[in-house]
Parts: sequence; structure tokens; C-alpha cells
Amino acid sequence: MTPEAPAAQPGKRGDAHGTPGLQSGEEVRFFCARPRRFGKTLMTSTLASFFQGRKSLFRGLDIEEYMESDAYAEHPVISLDMSFPPADAGIDALREGIMSELGHCAKINGVHLRGTHPAVVFGNLMSDVHDKHGPIALIIDEYDAPLLDTLDDERSQEEVRKEMRNFYKTIKSSDSKGYIYFTFLTGISKFAKLGVFSGLNNVKDISFSNEYHSIFGYTNDEISKYFSGYIDATADAMQITTENLKDELRDYYDGYYFGGDEHVYNPVSIAYFFNEKKFGNFWIETGSQEFIKKYLSEKNFTVEEFDGILVSEKEITSPGEITRKIDPEFFLYQAGYLTVRKSSDIKNATKNAVNLNNIIDDGYYFMYQNYEVRGAMFSILTNNFFTSWREASILRRKFASLLKAKAYPEAFLEFNEVLERIPHTDTDVIKRKKEGQSYYRGPIIGFIYASEMFVLAEVPSTLGKSDIVFFYDETAYVVELKTAIGEKDALQELVGAMQQIEEKKYTGRFANPLPIGIVIDEKVRAITHICVKTDVFHVKDRTLHPIGKIGDMKVAAPASSGRERQDAGQP
Repeated sequence: MTPEAPAAQPGKRGDAHGTPGLQSGEEVRFFCARPRRFGKTLMTSTLASFFQGRKSLFRGLDIEEYMESDAYAEHPVISLDMSFPPADAGIDALREGIMSELGHCAKINGVHLRGTHPAVVFGNLMSDVHDKHGPIALIIDEYDAPLLDTLDDERSQEEVRKEMRNFYKTIKSSDSKGYIYFTFLTGISKFAKLGVFSGLNNVKDISFSNEYHSIFGYTNDEISKYFSGYIDATADAMQITTENLKDELRDYYDGYYFGGDEHVYNPVSIAYFFNEKKFGNFWIETGSQEFIKKYLSEKNFTVEEFDGILVSEKEITSPGEITRKIDPEFFLYQAGYLTVRKSSDIKNATKNAVNLNNIIDDGYYFMYQNYEVRGAMFSILTNNFFTSWREASILRRKFASLLKAKAYPEAFLEFNEVLERIPHTDTDVIKRKKEGQSYYRGPIIGFIYASEMFVLAEVPSTLGKSDIVFFYDETAYVVELKTAIGEKDALQELVGAMQQIEEKKYTGRFANPLPIGIVIDEKVRAITHICVKTDVFHVKDRTLHPIGKIGDMKVAAPASSGRERQDAGQP
């Protein structure tokens, strides 16, 4: 159950100046795309309450004055939640669900449904409500949900598309007859062929807008101003300073960009955070993400490949419909797993930001918003390797218990359970050769993240970037990954990994660090050597064999990798 959001305070989101058209006195039509679990339903219910004249809900807010003035007028509301009809259960179930929604609206407005087909019934409902009460406020939440529910079945999706096109086309007829005063639609993607945008005159798309960029979510100033009491109480509960708490909040939940000159925080994650008083992966854990999981389960992406993709402003505002044929970065952008940043802003982004080496031109770039979203991608991609949630859960619990018992080499050996599940196709071989150690890093990070541990990739020190840093039981595990072919090469790389951690001072910024070197043999695609601080272990037949101290390994110095040269500023 979603926790209640912190109560609104005077001036907060009760300001009609920040809500489209409420005081304009004009007939207005708006569309706004946002990811799921981003406050769209709360917004639509707020708009419905505003037009229904439920003034007690707006006491103490800026808009109260307007609602008490002669300029304010109530309007009948038809508010539909299109995420309710179960489109993936077939057309009959979809129609039944839509009829249920229409029946609810009819009851609220004191009219009866006429007709048998949803499109006909919808048209009659708008006509009858208008004739009885006057011009309508039409509010449709998640208008595209039926199409997203059938994303994995093109035949079913096309059938649903035809059904929804006929349904939404009735809006055009009602609008032309003057039945509709105000329209507000939310969704994830702008499906041009559904008849919504061609049917309504002058629909204003405010999805990427300087004026309405913060209509959903919270800005940094709003977090500080309106949540100060929650921040103080949570900082006390977590035994950290309020400044540290706000820094962590920013890294976890800020970073969504929809235009303008500021980012916004995920409102659902913020509500859960203050309710639980701890950091968590609330966005992915509290909402249905089936359509994104289905999409990613058929691909073999790595998390890093979407960081720093140059994108034009036209592509941002018109990214295309979400289908299986759309480029993956535009799919993930509309689903909420990527945002855009101006190149001038990226250098001030969070510690989970895009690799700056990819930023070569001015303009906009795709990147992950924050730690929560980046971690969600790692988690989803890694979990796709397992045959069941239970299988993955057992392995994660085992990993955590081994760390708790300080059985470090045994814990890191569990990574092989993840690596052996990575697909092995011709395409994967090409990708592995191209990406090197980063090809393996993504699944490992995803596994750690899914184990509910704080994990970061490419954490900068004064002299370079460590591959992985994660935190558990008051220990910072600083992990350097290397790839090799054969035992001799593996030992060279292991020595190089531990030297790199020391020379580049990767552990220097952490209170209780434990340096870890891991070598993956490209030939067997598995970890064959592990070093924990100074102790070296060889993995053979899934068994650990201690072979001495890292300082005693008599091997030639390994050739520096491309990333080491990059850290050093060399070409």
C-alpha cells in the first residue's frame, strides 16, 4: 500500500498558476507524458476534485482564494483510469473493464449508460452529462496503458489499438459539439495513431516544457522548503546530518529532467522514503514494471551502453511510439529509465552520472537519473539471467550471509553463478571482445544491487576510477575487475589490479575499505583468481585454493589496460 505523501503546505502544489489552465477561463486541452509511478494518478484525482468543487480539500492552499471567487465555476467530471481494464486478457475483458469505468462515471454524474459498445457508450455519456450539468472536464489517466499491456504480442496490440482508436475518436465528435470544457490526458508514450491527438483540436503537449516541467515531482527547493520537518526527523532516525541526508536524497531520487532549468525528484520514492526512514529501491519495487521487464528479457543490453547517447531536442519531444521496433534508448527514456541532460549540466550531475568521456558535443544526452534508476536497470538485467525469482533470491541471501561471516573469497566466488548465466551467442562474443571487463561488470553490479547493498560503478579517486565499490555491514568493498586468458595471464592481471587499487588510492576516501581483486578468464567466462587484501586464491573445479600472498607472486608487470591509460590521461 502506497504511504500517504507528506501533507501539502500553503503554496505547495495548490497554486493554480502551476497547473495548466485552471484560472485561464479558456477551453484548454493538455497531454503530459511521465513514467509510471510518478504522481499522475494523484494529479488527475486532484484536478477532478477541483472541478467538482470539493473546496475543503484545498483549504490553506493558494488556489483556495480563486475557488472562493466569482470567477470559479464547477464542471461535471468524466475521469477514466485506463490502467484498470485488463487489455492483456483479451478484447472482451478490455471492453468489460472500460464499461465498468464508464459506469462509475455515469453513477457519479447521475445518468445512465446507453448502448452496448464502449465507444458508443462513451459518446452517449459525454452527451448526457453535458446536457444535464454543462461542459465537461474530461480527465483520462494512463490513456495508453492498454497498448503497453500488450507490448509482447503484436497481434493483440494491433487489435487493442483498433479498439482504443474507435473509443478515443468519440472525443472529437463531442469536442466539436462543445461538450468538453477542459481535457487532461496522461500516459507514457504519445501514440499518434490512436486518434486522440488528431481528434482533439489544439491539444498542448506539455511533456517537455519550460513552463510545466515541474508539474509532477518535487524540485530541490521544494524538498528543502516543504519537507524540512520530515528531513529533520529522518536524519535523527538515521543518525546523520540533515546536509548529508539531502545529499543522499539527491543522489538516490533526483535527476528527472522534463525541460526548464531544474530537475525533479521522483514523488513516489520521496513519499516511501520519509515513511520508511531509509533508502530503498521504491520506484521499481512498488509498481508493476512488467512491460519493461518483458522488453529487456529479450535483449542483451549492458547498463553502460545507454550512458551518454547524443539526442536532438526534436527526438526528445517526439521520441516515437513505444513498440518493440523503437530504438531501445527511446523506449527506456519514455519508460522512465533514462532522462536527458544538457551537456553543460552533466558535469554538475550526481556521482551516478554519465561517463564524461562520452560527452563531446554541446546538446542533450541520455543518461540515468540517479542511483535508484541505474540500480533498477542493473537489477532487471541481472535477474533476467535466472530462471526464477526464488533462484536469484537464494543466491543473494547466500552472498550476504557469506559477507556477514567474513568468508570473503567464498562470497565473491558466488559471482560465477551470475556469470555462467550470461547468454553465449555470436553477438555476445563480439560485444564481450569490444567491452572487455565492463561486459561482466554490469551483471555483477546488478546482482549486488539486487542484494540490497549500496553499489557504485567507476567511483573516482584523485588518480582514477575503481570498477565497483559497494557497502555492507560497515565495510566498503573496493573491487577491481580484470580479464585474462590462462593462469599466467590471470596472475599478472591480479597483481596489476591490486597495484592499481593501491597506487591510484581507490580506498582512500572510505572509512573501512577492503580491497578486492578479481580476474575473469575470457576462455571459460568465469572468475579464476581472487585476491582479498593480500590473500590470493585460485578457483579450480568450483573450489577455492589459497596460493599465497599477493606480494609473493613472481610475475611480470601486466600491460596497462585501456581504462588505466584513460585514467592517466593518455590516448
